[in-house]
Amino acid sequence: MEEDRQQPKWEGKTSAELKGTAAEEVWPLLADFCNIYKWFQSLEISYHVEGVPGQPGLIRYCGISFYYLY
Repeated sequence: MEEDRQQPKWEGKTSAELKGTAAEEVWPLLADFCNIYKWFQSLEISYHVEGVPGQPGLIRYCGISFYYLY
């Protein structure tokens, strides 16, 4: 009998340095975490999957169009 194995969850982190812009000016844009498709033309959709908005661990789904793969 084969042992059951759980796949680890995907995890990622990013950071950026913005010169001449205060965190208070940028945060309202970044806080809209689940609507990242508004910023990236290749994303057709993104939405909240689980977790609490504004808290670590929030998971979003992002979908890309077949058209952008070629």
